[in-house]
Amino acid sequence: MHNKPEDFFTKDPDSIEALKVQHELLKKLADKADLLDYFKNPRHFQTEPLILDQYGYVVNGNRRLCVWRELLKEDREKYGKYAHIKVLILPPCTEKDKEELEDNLQLAPEIKAKYSWVNRAIRYKEKMERYNWAPKDIARENDLDKESIVSDYLDMLQHANKYLEDRGAKWQYSRVEEKEYGFAQLIRYRAKFKDIKKADIFTALCYKEFDEDQADNRLYQKIADIYKNIDDMISKIVEDNCPNTKIEDIKPSSVVIPNQGISTVELNTQKRSAAVSAEQAIRITNIINDPKNKERITSIVEDTIASNKCRDRQCKKEKQLFENVKGARDKLRLAYEHIIPESITEGVDDLLEEIIKYVESIKRTMANDQSRLR
Repeated sequence: MHNKPEDFFTKDPDSIEALKVQHELLKKLADKADLLDYFKNPRHFQTEPLILDQYGYVVNGNRRLCVWRELLKEDREKYGKYAHIKVLILPPCTEKDKEELEDNLQLAPEIKAKYSWVNRAIRYKEKMERYNWAPKDIARENDLDKESIVSDYLDMLQHANKYLEDRGAKWQYSRVEEKEYGFAQLIRYRAKFKDIKKADIFTALCYKEFDEDQADNRLYQKIADIYKNIDDMISKIVEDNCPNTKIEDIKPSSVVIPNQGISTVELNTQKRSAAVSAEQAIRITNIINDPKNKERITSIVEDTIASNKCRDRQCKKEKQLFENVKGARDKLRLAYEHIIPESITEGVDDLLEEIIKYVESIKRTMANDQSRLR
């Protein structure tokens, strides 16, 4: 529905232009569900009636009706069985009654459409606005365990609308239907930020990832990685594009003691929180959104994630000695605390001697390493 006003369908739903556009939209939905091929098969036929209201408007079955019209247009003789179809006409009822019927109606399994997350979110939003409902009312009506499920879908839809509008693609939901996990991760991690300005920068970087043609499961991990590395990404974007913009590095509040198992890599690269002003946040967001910076921003995101993962692996290696010795200490302490007169001691002396040898070897190696460092 490109370049159409928001009230295009509601202003005059019976206009020829509106009906033509609606038919084209229904064709796309039918194609996604392979309904045309399904009903072209001579073994298949109408199994469930279309449901009409008292005025003749289709309440349920629009996609099937669209497909049957197309088949009759293609070959009226071959598909003549769809010239006359079964319908069920509802008694006088309210719009709310019709919606509840549509929500709960069970169609034949082979033609039942799976609602996309966008369809579901829009439906929730429309009902809340029409009936002045709260998320808990929607959750109760749809047998959902938590009202937060409804709130999450509405939040995701809000971001989808903003994302599409920013790209001049308002209402083109087909561009976001396959990115459900990505939008779910976006609202999940955005909620963790205490600084709304930094949350906006994070959101801009996520929107940039939605532009890329990548699988939804890859987006899921990518957004988690962006959240984890957001401070380093902000610093690199500023260094690259805003040499006069200062980012204040807030030092970690806790004191780190090396002999408590913190590696030297961690000491040198401990995560710092980059504090940004409102003006800086706007500048950084504009840099991210500028099309000419697309390749550079992508490079910063990819390089930061890769280098920090490498650093984390190095941290893990450096901490192995401490963690293993600490684990051995804990197990020896546990063994000591559980000695009883009945404990089997055969072979224990040999094991302890072996442990002492390993302890001495570790101490010698550590002493030699310290000598080399001097």
